[in-house]
Order: sequence, then C-alpha cells, then structure tokens
Amino acid sequence: MKKIFQMICIGVTGLLLNSCYYDDVPPTPEIPDGTVVTYKADIAPLLSGCTTCHNGTQSPDLRNTQQAYNALFPSYVVLGNAPSSKLYYFAPGNTTSGHPSVGVSLTDANFTTMKYWIDNEALYE
Repeated sequence: MKKIFQMICIGVTGLLLNSCYYDDVPPTPEIPDGTVVTYKADIAPLLSGCTTCHNGTQSPDLRNTQQAYNALFPSYVVLGNAPSSKLYYFAPGNTTSGHPSVGVSLTDANFTTMKYWIDNEALYE
C-alpha cells in the first residue's frame, strides 16, 4: 500500500512538473531612433499619478511641470544613464526598486519611454 501511494505521488508530481508552461513574453516596445521624447509631452503625463505623494511634502515635487523638470536634475536624472537615474529606478512598477505599492504602476512601454528620454538628452519640450 505504501509503495502504491509513493508511485502515485511520483506520477502526479511528474505530471505537474511537465504540465507547466511559460507564457510568451511580449516584446519590449521600441522607440525608433530620431523620435523626440520630451518631459512636458511624454514624461510628465506618466508621472501625473505620482503627485498624490510627490506634492511638495515628498521630494521631488512633481506638481508643476517646469519646476518638477528643474528639480529632477542632477539628483534624480543622470543624463544618458537611465538605470542609474533615481527617477527611472524608483518609479512605481520597477520590480527591483522596492518602491512601495501606491496604486500607480508604470507599464513596460512607460519604462521604455522614460529610458529613451533619459538616454537621449532628456529635453523639456
């Protein structure tokens, strides 16, 4: 009886392990070279949900677009190096940052846009 139970457990475990599948990971969106990404038009709207906390009581203050842009340099944005930029690294949705869950989460496309912006001049408009 004990051997039958062991064989059943081994069989079920084998079936469970072999029945796992992996979803296809969607491709990371790419931004064509030469595309102009600006803070005012592209990045500020991504961060609009962040103003609940970053409203002057927590740095950086993201409420006013021009002032927020000015406050991001050099403390939060390292030009040409998105992974080293606090804005990119600590943005909600980046699973490695440890940003607390706040009900706002950037998508892969949002992170691609932000990375492209930081790595390509980080223009205001």
